[in-house]
Amino acid sequence: MKRNRKWMGLAIIMVVLILFAAASGFAQGNKGETGGGYGKTPDDAAVEETKKADGRVIQGEKDPGPPPIDTLAHASGSYYYEADSLTDEELWSAIAEFRAATVVATVNRDHSPNSAFVIPGYVEEGVLVFGLAENQTAENLLERDWAVITVLVSYPEKETPYEGTKYKGARVVVERISDEAEIQRLMETYDGYPGSIYVRVVDVLPMG
Repeated sequence: MKRNRKWMGLAIIMVVLILFAAASGFAQGNKGETGGGYGKTPDDAAVEETKKADGRVIQGEKDPGPPPIDTLAHASGSYYYEADSLTDEELWSAIAEFRAATVVATVNRDHSPNSAFVIPGYVEEGVLVFGLAENQTAENLLERDWAVITVLVSYPEKETPYEGTKYKGARVVVERISDEAEIQRLMETYDGYPGSIYVRVVDVLPMG
């Protein structure tokens, strides 16, 4: 009887050890299969790889930052309203005199679009300024440096190149000025306000 109990105890111990080894092997297999932690499935890994391929930011990963400014400046290849667009003095005077309706487009951290009705100030040739509250547009400019300003001016008494058209516009591609010495110069020269965001004009495109 004692011998039977001894063998029964050994059998129970062996079963426990086998079950423990099997469980450990399954967990290690899961980890090696996905390249991640425990509890992830191959489907989870495939979703993450798809997000990386699409350029989307995965939670916990560093924002890859903005694309080169040249990519944005040359994004449009053909224009329908080119002859009816604001250029040169007509464009800058409309901004300086606050005669234009302006919409500022930026990109959020997750690469989704953001737009806001914001009026920039004209500082000097090729430089504009934003006085923004702590909002999404300001955050995007500070993090990703660039924006596109759509400028639209109404001419109720004037005929433009397209018959019956009373509007002219343009898209202004800008990049944030980050050089501290340049910002200080602009602040001192033009009595700027603390927290102002200065941008440099990179390109002017037809409105569409």
